[in-house]
Order: sequence, then structure tokens, then C-alpha cells
Amino acid sequence: SNRSCCTGEEMASVWEKVEDILQFIQRVLNDQKRELQEPPPFEGGVCAEYHTRLFSSRAVSYKRAREAVEKGAEILQGAALHFLCAACFACSVPLKTAQIDDYIRRALLSVQDTMGAIFSEQRLADASPDAACELSYVESLYAGVPFPAWGRFVPEIVVPPAGSGLAGSIGLNTTFAEWLDRVLALLLELPSTLLFQQSLLQLSFFYAERPDSDAFA
Repeated sequence: SNRSCCTGEEMASVWEKVEDILQFIQRVLNDQKRELQEPPPFEGGVCAEYHTRLFSSRAVSYKRAREAVEKGAEILQGAALHFLCAACFACSVPLKTAQIDDYIRRALLSVQDTMGAIFSEQRLADASPDAACELSYVESLYAGVPFPAWGRFVPEIVVPPAGSGLAGSIGLNTTFAEWLDRVLALLLELPSTLLFQQSLLQLSFFYAERPDSDAFA
């Protein structure tokens, strides 16, 4: 169309990356589902219940985070389509980009806030019910780790001003690639963190039962 300020090849290239990102998210979720295995309950008193909760609560948190990722993936797909349309018609309808940007930012911030709430609740679940049960290693999992890692904001797409041409100094493909990669990190940060923490906890308990292991040499 004469009203469009980007080519069909550019649009196809961007949308191909969107589809690749969505497929990657699904592959990651499938792989993580196989990794998420709760160990059998610990036996004993209040400390055993706490140790069991360290794993069971993470399983619950991960499932909630996974649901948020799936919702975020739907937002990502719709957002990319609307942003692409807005970017390609920025020449003739410049205000449309700002309207879409505001809507998408709100939607992604909602997902990010959900992730933040899950993260905060997991920290509460990790609190020891008794001083005798405290594990310094648990608190070290959070040392220096804010969430989200980059603060409460979502990536934005900077569309070249009307008349400048989308090729500009950055280009449509690069602009969208950087935005998609940042949204991808936003979506996968928490579930990946929870699984990583679970793996570290499993190792911690494994070697705690084997104080003479060469791992401590």
C-alpha cells in the first residue's frame, strides 16, 4: 500500500521472528515441565515439614508463573501484530503508535506484577518456622537478586518519526528484535529462577547427607 512506510519483506521477517519466539517459549515450558519433579516428603518434625515446603511451594509457584507466561505469550503475539501495523502506518497515522504502546505496556506490566507477587509469596514460604530449622543457604538464594531484575517497566518500541522512513538508523527488524528479546526475558525470568533454585536446593540436601563427599574437598 502507498500508505505503508515499510515493505512486505520487512513485515514478513519481523513476523517470522515473532513466531520463532512463541515456539521457543513453548519448547522452554515443555522442557521445564519435565524438570519440575517434587522429591518425596521429608520425614520428621517441624523441620521436615519446612524442608518439604521448600520444594512443594516452588512447584505451586512455578505452575502459577507458567500460567502467567502463557498469558504473556498471548499478549506478546497480539502486541507484536498491533505494533507492527502501527509502525508500518506511522507515516499516515502517527498517534496510533502511542495508543497501542500505552495499552501493551499496561498489559505487560500486569503480567510482570503477577510474577512479582509470586516471587514475593515464595520468599514468604521460604521463611523458617523455627530457628532450629533455618538454612542459611535458602536466604543466599535471594542475595542480591531483585525482581524483576531491571525494575518495573516494560520494553518499548521506538518508531522512527513520520517522514524519516523505517530504515532509518536502526531499522524495523532490529527495533522489533530488541523489543521481542526483552519481552521474552520478562516472561521467562521467574519460572527459570524457580527451577534453578530447586536444583540448588536438591544439591544442598543431597550433599548435606554426604558430608564426606569429595564435593567439599
